Amino acid sequence: MGERSAYSSRCPKCGEQRRMEGLSQDELRHILDARHHLEGYCPSCDEHWALDERERSEIARGLAAR
Repeated sequence: MGERSAYSSRCPKCGEQRRMEGLSQDELRHILDARHHLEGYCPSCDEHWALDERERSEIARGLAAR
């Protein structure tokens, strides 16, 4: 499987930056390349949301730099 990667996104409910972990770099690249749904989660608010294009682009740039 490959090295694990993390990404973050701001919760739309409380405004806190939340870190998501658990996907390998390869899995994350596949999700982004295939334009699959990528979501954030805030444990404090128990809120799920879809990452926007800006966030997805930032993640892709971070992966490209590795």
